[in-house]
Amino acid sequence: MPNALAQRKVAIVSNELEINLRGISADRVVALAPRITWPPLNLASEVNPRDVVELRVSFAKDLSELNQRLMTYVPALTSLVNSLGGVTYGGSSVLSDTSDLQPTIYRTTLLSQQFARSFMDISSQQIVLGVTSDRLGIELHNFFRDIGPVLVALTASSRFESSNNSSGFNDSGLESRRMGKYEEGLARYPRSTIEVPRLESTDHYEDHRKIISDQVKLNLSRGTMDANYSILSSSGHSTFDLLAPHQIFWHVRPRPDLAGYGTSFVLEVRSPDLPTTIIGMQTLNAFVIGLAYHIEKYGADSLPRLQDTDFRDMILASKSGLNTRISGSDLRTMAAELWIHAESALISGGYDRHTIHQYSAEMGALLEHGSYSQHLATMVREGHITHSTEMVNTLARSLRPSP
Repeated sequence: MPNALAQRKVAIVSNELEINLRGISADRVVALAPRITWPPLNLASEVNPRDVVELRVSFAKDLSELNQRLMTYVPALTSLVNSLGGVTYGGSSVLSDTSDLQPTIYRTTLLSQQFARSFMDISSQQIVLGVTSDRLGIELHNFFRDIGPVLVALTASSRFESSNNSSGFNDSGLESRRMGKYEEGLARYPRSTIEVPRLESTDHYEDHRKIISDQVKLNLSRGTMDANYSILSSSGHSTFDLLAPHQIFWHVRPRPDLAGYGTSFVLEVRSPDLPTTIIGMQTLNAFVIGLAYHIEKYGADSLPRLQDTDFRDMILASKSGLNTRISGSDLRTMAAELWIHAESALISGGYDRHTIHQYSAEMGALLEHGSYSQHLATMVREGHITHSTEMVNTLARSLRPSP
């Protein structure tokens, strides 16, 4: 059991896991879950009401508790969906045709139909860090901003997309489609909504939020946003002063609206694809949270990171994954070095060595053999997957807990 928890500044850790469905709608799963599921699951369907259910694993005090809950909740969701005649599957590609599907209507959707539609066929694993120090929160923001391309490369699982061809899927040729979806979805927004700045303070963040809000309001007034104006006007959303923190679409972003439970600063890390396995999800948590623990103790300057990175580097990592070089830095090498620091922080913090070695084995396999996307591409190339149904079934099996 980890020691010195009472003194830890990284006080709360959470996940938002967007799990793919086939054979039952997400809306129905969300509606039925409170009546028939134990343990209780915190579920939502925020964009794609048919194919993606968001599983919230919240308010864990540390990595061990978070990953234990993840190991309980993901199989419980799968069991629920199976009992209703559907299947769950991992990876970040929705392998169903979403072209005629209407996105769930909420405030973001009202501001831009294009934004909502761009995220109908892509999912993710988000890691949320609640810390007791604003200064540490800003340091974490700037660090995870700088290693965003590493997170994209490590978790890439969205190479394949739904298609109306005979196989039912198409090879995009990318390691990950998630960052491209950001760029596509935010095309009508000011560029400041996609380029993550380095922050100096929480006041500096609020300055950026005000600037972005004013730019969005200007685009709305000029009619260059593809907004749902009739609903916006009737609901009063067209007269907002500030965009809500969840409407600042940076791939890593502060969430001051979520602070509480002993935390003063909350950070969302939003760039990763959803791994195809539970151990992959747990390893991603160990990577991010282990680095946060290291930074809490030693500071971020002791870690390797990319210099002068911007969103173009996120796109580069999406194309070439761990083989990407950015400003002379090799992402595979950097990921390996960062894992050594994360692993060391977890072991020195008292985490179970056997469990950490399991995460190390998963990380080693990714670094040696390639991403989840590359694994699927090999199975397609070798003829083991020839149709989208086979790909969904393969991913569904991968999502089951290891024996």
